[in-house]
Amino acid sequence: MIVYEGKQLSVFALVLGGGSGRRMTGTEMPKQYLMLGERPVILHSVQRFLDNAQVDRVIMVCPADHLEYTESLAAKYLTDTSRVSFTAGGADRNASLMKGMLAAKAFMPAGGDAVVLTHDAARPFLTDRIIAENIASAAAYGACTTAVPAVDTIMRSEDGQVISEIPKRSLMYQVQTPQSFRFSVLFQAMNSLKQEELGVLTDACGILQARGVPVRLVMGENYNIKLTYPQDMITAEGILKSFF
Repeated sequence: MIVYEGKQLSVFALVLGGGSGRRMTGTEMPKQYLMLGERPVILHSVQRFLDNAQVDRVIMVCPADHLEYTESLAAKYLTDTSRVSFTAGGADRNASLMKGMLAAKAFMPAGGDAVVLTHDAARPFLTDRIIAENIASAAAYGACTTAVPAVDTIMRSEDGQVISEIPKRSLMYQVQTPQSFRFSVLFQAMNSLKQEELGVLTDACGILQARGVPVRLVMGENYNIKLTYPQDMITAEGILKSFF
């Protein structure tokens, strides 16, 4: 819970782990359940939020067929699950996000508002600074995303064969998570989506931009990586030993 401009705002973290992680080849288990050090990847992400006293509740959004399994893992690897809730994800990221939002809404006071941090379950290395700055920025401005300046030249190609454009690198950022919002701002924007927009606007910040809501930047960390490919697990083990 935080106080902003004299009003109390609940703070919820939605850890989005509803996907199957198909690109993490060589395993039948969704990537967020792979062991990293002494606990599954998804529970590193959850624990980062539980360690922050401003976060009122962490909501784990899981594949429907892994819901009970997720609950059992949380009971085994987390020291305290009193601030953790579980809900099944949807068919895509927007559907999973909405299910997480509805789960959070159940814990909000009537007529109240909240800050909602949305985070990739397979991004286990967020820091307390990143969390705190997301909370403050979302409370003040309504929407923010974690990002780092691009270090590589970015090229755009219309056909995947020929370069169409090379944007100025100093203006480019690589998006990370959390992406954080005032609950009221995001909920209204998501409920306004038309059917034809659902397949195009698959990022919460993109949804708000399309509705004319400015999205602020919060600086991330280069090691706040998303685990996507098998080799990322090797990198993650190194980060875990060096920074955490």
